[in-house]
Amino acid sequence: GGLVEDGGPSPPDLDDVDLMDLELRRAIRRSRGEAAEESPLDEIPRDEPRDRDDDDVDVDDDDDDDDDELDEDDEFCDDAFLAKYREARISELKEADAKKKHGEVIEISRDQWQREVNDASETCWVFVHLYQDHVTDCVALGRVMDELAPKHAAVKFVRIRATTAVEAWPDSNLPAVYLYRDGEMKHQLVGSRQISAGPPPFNVASVERKLLELGVVDAAAVRERDADAPPP
Repeated sequence: GGLVEDGGPSPPDLDDVDLMDLELRRAIRRSRGEAAEESPLDEIPRDEPRDRDDDDVDVDDDDDDDDDELDEDDEFCDDAFLAKYREARISELKEADAKKKHGEVIEISRDQWQREVNDASETCWVFVHLYQDHVTDCVALGRVMDELAPKHAAVKFVRIRATTAVEAWPDSNLPAVYLYRDGEMKHQLVGSRQISAGPPPFNVASVERKLLELGVVDAAAVRERDADAPPP
């Protein structure tokens, strides 16, 4: 290109565009550690116009081939980067979701046990409370669970009426807690003495300590709760 009569720069002609495009692509190749390929365009002086009747077809075909190859390389690199980023992001979201997807106590029926307990325990701990409304310690544990569930949302808290789970379940074996992980029962706790750790009363802190001993709840979450608690 040259200068127009008013002294302003004229738009680059097609030859300059071709050369600038080639130099840009070569710079990209160099940044990737790839050797720059020789091109017939290198032999053309930049300050002299090309004769567009001389072998234009062959030069353009070679340049088009280079462009196609580079475009494919760029697209492949972009796709690989995006795929890796997307995979990492999905993993982060799944991890965050696993830690926050519960947070409340749900009532289940006998025919839901497989899905809500065994299957669910493949991704998290499941705390199952067998109860009866007329058993005092079951009522107390129900209140404890209502407080623990939102504080330990990575654990799934469910409850089922004892005689719904097992028709002849005796009140003397209540409250009963089953702890499931990886599709199977890991711990069976029967009675308030087994479900809580430390001295009475049967409360949030004592049940939480027991779950901490068994590795069911996160120690960091317990320390955070204790730090926020008011002094006695």
